[in-house]
Amino acid sequence: MDFEEIARQEIMWRDLVSRGEILSLQLLAEEAKEDLQKRIADFLVIRKKSIELGLSTFEFREKEYSTNEETRDRAMNSWANAQNVNKRRALLAYRKAETNAWIYKTLLDKKKTSLFKKCKNLVLIGSGMYPYSMFDIQKKYKHIQQVGIEIEDKRAAIGRDLVIKSPAKDYINIVTCDGCDYNYEYMLEDDLVFISCDVDNKKMMNKIMETCKAHIFICAPYEKSWLRALLRTNKMTKSSNGLTSFLD
Repeated sequence: MDFEEIARQEIMWRDLVSRGEILSLQLLAEEAKEDLQKRIADFLVIRKKSIELGLSTFEFREKEYSTNEETRDRAMNSWANAQNVNKRRALLAYRKAETNAWIYKTLLDKKKTSLFKKCKNLVLIGSGMYPYSMFDIQKKYKHIQQVGIEIEDKRAAIGRDLVIKSPAKDYINIVTCDGCDYNYEYMLEDDLVFISCDVDNKKMMNKIMETCKAHIFICAPYEKSWLRALLRTNKMTKSSNGLTSFLD
């Protein structure tokens, strides 16, 4: 087995995932700007027509505005600022999150989506800068509390900002830490742990298996060679449906 080649391929995969997230967020930011620019343009058109009709106020998107210049400038500055753009981007990121993304697809492929109905706590290790897969789960199963673990500060900060500004803010928490340092002890046998395709850490896998009873799934388009070796050497078993557990 060529371990150097495996390592090279996994580095390439992690890079591909990161570039994909960055591109998605860039496109969402551009769309957010365009949406707000259209809002401003529509606002100005309605204001102009109202002035021509001799009106002192007008309604725009179910809110009343004065036709004076001060109100106009205040509204335009509010919609055009960076904070509002970021808020709009987060809303679009939530609304346009991929349907049946990797978390859901992992169990869908194994015909085990019923596990989501029993689950109360879900952890995704390697949540990245765009937790679209967690958004997908939140829309489908609002009873599940989710935690996204991301080791890189900047990626975690971006992901956390998207969550906080989205409708999923009460259901998803993004934490910055190494998956090896997270406390999984609160997770019960009906709970779920998903490991992202760009995470590779045998020590972390051992800790999860030793400290909690949750089902563990590799959330990836391929299975890692180190995982198969780990299962063989640590008296663990991985069944055909993807569940990993200790042997009695």
